[in-house]
Amino acid sequence: MDADVLDGWKRTRGIGPDPVHPAWEELLAAARAHGDDVVDAALARAGGPLVSVDPDDDGKRLVTFVRRAPRATGVDLVGHPVHVDAAALTSGLLAGATRHRLPMHRAEGTGLWHRTFRVSPRLRTLYQYRTHAGPARPEVIGFFDAETDPHNPRRFPPAQPRHELPATRHSGVVESVLALDQAPTHERWGPASASTPLAETTFSGTILKRTRRVWAYVPDRAAGLVVLHDGQQWAAHTDLVDGLDRLIGNAHIPPVAVVMVEALRGEPDELGVGEAFTRSIATELVPWVRERWGLPDAAARTIVAGQSWGGLNAVHSAMRHPEVFGNAIGQSGSYWHGQSATGWDDYGHLMAEIATGARVDVAFALDVGSLEGDMVPASRHLRDVLVARGHHVDYREFEGCHSWACWEHSLLDALVAITARWPR
Repeated sequence: MDADVLDGWKRTRGIGPDPVHPAWEELLAAARAHGDDVVDAALARAGGPLVSVDPDDDGKRLVTFVRRAPRATGVDLVGHPVHVDAAALTSGLLAGATRHRLPMHRAEGTGLWHRTFRVSPRLRTLYQYRTHAGPARPEVIGFFDAETDPHNPRRFPPAQPRHELPATRHSGVVESVLALDQAPTHERWGPASASTPLAETTFSGTILKRTRRVWAYVPDRAAGLVVLHDGQQWAAHTDLVDGLDRLIGNAHIPPVAVVMVEALRGEPDELGVGEAFTRSIATELVPWVRERWGLPDAAARTIVAGQSWGGLNAVHSAMRHPEVFGNAIGQSGSYWHGQSATGWDDYGHLMAEIATGARVDVAFALDVGSLEGDMVPASRHLRDVLVARGHHVDYREFEGCHSWACWEHSLLDALVAITARWPR
């Protein structure tokens, strides 16, 4: 590869040899002179990694992750502040890296391990540290033996969930949150107004014969409905209610009811392209919600929204039931998944179905994080197919990872985009 091309390739991905971070170099010199305790004090003041404006590009930030582990033979940064693709892994630029961890470097003469990256100031992502005293351990997704950053008080999920959740295979995995100075926040939508409470109830359908919890956000004069998958995550782990209050209170969107529907992830046929689940939500839950809270019966003002496996179902549901859902929001959807047992054997099944099936009157908002690997091209592929079929599509790529910590903010953007087309 030509040297200039390689250099440009590295810069666009934010990878390669660690950039020089003057603040870190200064702190490291102090540690060598006075001991590692000075670094702990500095990290505590910073509230986590060291962050500075890049002196060579004020549109970027230098972020240095530091872990004090004097007895360790290695420390991994779990979770990436930059996207690590197959080319990066085989290029030699990230020696020892995998899809889910990056080896950190030990600073000579200290017990400090570090990595520095040049990133967007809009970045929000999650990370952990994994310390080992022998050879690097096998690669897995979701390190249960990794630890949060002791200097960073920001966690996801938060320490105290707002609602009780059942145990799942991901229970107990807590990560540190890195949100840089231009990462989106709720405050960008204006001051908070009086909060609309969540009403918790249960719904039982006859198609699946399952009972699930529902959390309903119903403001005064609600003129639309959002059916939001994985309601247990939204209700317990996010500040979505605050964001909705700000959007509505500052007239960014009309008053809409948001019904957060629990996904029973241990059950078959939940989310994804499950036909029974899709039919139950569209033909049983939505009429029940409309009747219970007196909401308008209008597909044009009804949105189905989901993330990951739920994002796939949101698009699938709108295509299957356009008479119910005139709008769909898919966030980091699993659009790569097909209908086979593995999901990979017929990649593009959803796109092919949309391309060859009858066109329906549905508007879409799609988003995906820049750190989400194969989900980015899959989301772009779906966008292109929908646009080619004449659908209105609002498409965004945010600087972030595959998490409700990011989707909480991009969902608000999607609601603004979708409802902007509604008559006021």
